[in-house]
Amino acid sequence: QQSWILNFISGSVLSMTLNTEYIIGYTQIGPSGAQGVAGGGATGATGVTGATGATGATGPSGATGAQGDIGATGATGAAGATSPCVLSIGQTYQGGIIFYLDASGCHGLIAAPSDQSSGLQWWNGSFTDTYASGSGLFSGDGNCYRIRSSQGDCVSCYAAELCLDLILDGWTDWYLPSKYELNLMYENIGQGNVLGLSNVADFTDTRYWCSTEVDSEYAWFQDFSNGNQNYEGKYRTTTSVRAVRAF
Repeated sequence: QQSWILNFISGSVLSMTLNTEYIIGYTQIGPSGAQGVAGGGATGATGVTGATGATGATGPSGATGAQGDIGATGATGAAGATSPCVLSIGQTYQGGIIFYLDASGCHGLIAAPSDQSSGLQWWNGSFTDTYASGSGLFSGDGNCYRIRSSQGDCVSCYAAELCLDLILDGWTDWYLPSKYELNLMYENIGQGNVLGLSNVADFTDTRYWCSTEVDSEYAWFQDFSNGNQNYEGKYRTTTSVRAVRAF
């Protein structure tokens, strides 16, 4: 601690003296207090569960698993029914040679065993549209009757009439084949040899008429030397004729 001492003489300050005092204090540490008692309050209630968060993005696809074992072979199916007719293409039957069989194996088409003509005209001298346009299976018969209606009834004077007049082994329902029927003859029992029967019907390497008309002037034929189908004038007299019938 510091203080100033003032000396006065006759009411005037004569001098000041700085008086310094040092006071040394100390602190006495008392005994430790007793340990407080722990609080005994009850545990608070559990809070409400928060709302479910949004679904996270789909993770990448896993790797493809290994291929499973091959399953056992199934039982063999029952054998299909056998045709009761026992017929085959190339077989001689009902006056000719079978060249087509339907799914039953009992019905089809037969070609005469030899040519009815080595060269005959398609028409009877009239340039008319006969509407003999059928070109599919079993349509040659209808074509022939349309041709007869247009060209007239004569004694085998043109291709369709020659076939309609034919009687062979007692069968009288012969006709000039349609465009498709003629091609089946070439493929199945002719030079086409699709079934491996060779030329079992003994066709010549020449043109054969079919009953399918193109228009009032032209009709279709097939060249059995190469299988090509084309059309030519109905008046041509060098084209061959082979009759067919259905059974």
